[in-house]
Amino acid sequence: MNVHVGAWILAGNVARYGYNWTAVGAYTGTGYPFSLGRADREWVRRHPRGLDLMSALGVTAAEQIVEAEGDADFANYVEQLDALRSQLDTVNPKERQTNLYSGWLYAIEALLDPCDAHAPTFMQSDAWKCKELNTALASWAAFRHGPACTPTGLAWQELPSTASGRPGYIEPVPAFYTRLLDLTRMTRRGLDAYRLLDTPVKERLLTLEDLLERTRDIAAAELAGLPQTEEDALYMAQFTHILAEHLGWHMGECPGTALISHVCIDADTGLAVEEAVGHVDLVLVAWPCPDGTISLAMGPVLSYYEFKRPLADCLTDPEWRTLLGTPWRPGRPAWLPPVALCETPNSILEP
Repeated sequence: MNVHVGAWILAGNVARYGYNWTAVGAYTGTGYPFSLGRADREWVRRHPRGLDLMSALGVTAAEQIVEAEGDADFANYVEQLDALRSQLDTVNPKERQTNLYSGWLYAIEALLDPCDAHAPTFMQSDAWKCKELNTALASWAAFRHGPACTPTGLAWQELPSTASGRPGYIEPVPAFYTRLLDLTRMTRRGLDAYRLLDTPVKERLLTLEDLLERTRDIAAAELAGLPQTEEDALYMAQFTHILAEHLGWHMGECPGTALISHVCIDADTGLAVEEAVGHVDLVLVAWPCPDGTISLAMGPVLSYYEFKRPLADCLTDPEWRTLLGTPWRPGRPAWLPPVALCETPNSILEP
């Protein structure tokens, strides 16, 4: 979708201004935002951002960050963004689920939509909205991860269960799990129709569907303020092990979270825009239990990085993982509240 979106934005301006960098808008600001670059003796919007995609999807927080950091200070940027949103708004949900990429975007949007009025207080905070945006961008970076930098297998490590006597808790966004379930079903049925699924993979997709159904129902019950059943409590207490088994991690290998993607390569400037996922963070939240008490819950959150790097020095996954362990690793997004996440370099999912 990103290629088609970019082509569509360019087409209108090219028709208006001709084939030059004025088509994407000259810089009108005074700072030096991430997207700024030189072309034909003019400062233009040379480098895209992951936030551009989220802005196009109508995420207010993303648009505000783009504006605050100067990446909207280009001629015709706002007009083109509004036109793009109008076009995307005409696409109905069924059409959004006709392929893997657009279906994934549709699922991620559920995390970025305004939360339910019955959602717990922590989900209604600005810090949580930034956390959800961070999660969406990290997921997009992982989705863009291509075969050119395929990760090596990592040794399986034991995942902890929920502490004894404490209920497990899952982020109550039923729409997100429903859309992931629809996407999983579409994937399985599509591949099965072309006879591209062997029995083990088909069984894993079916068990993932069962997991998403169960997760959706538990999330809906949490949102309704219903007490956990004994069966659901046991399920949530063993959730990490159930998830690992469904994903096949018990076989001796599991994927790492640290991945890097080269989403835009500019031969003229010799720079590449890198979108990356780092080590898993831990988030700590206070959530209301059905019995009226307040509990602290801790869970994993993907970390997100965006930076530019010389083309001759683009990173592979192993190189990115090595860089993460050094003082020279790139910084996290400035818009991410430092109180929202706790960085854990020695993550349970990393070697």
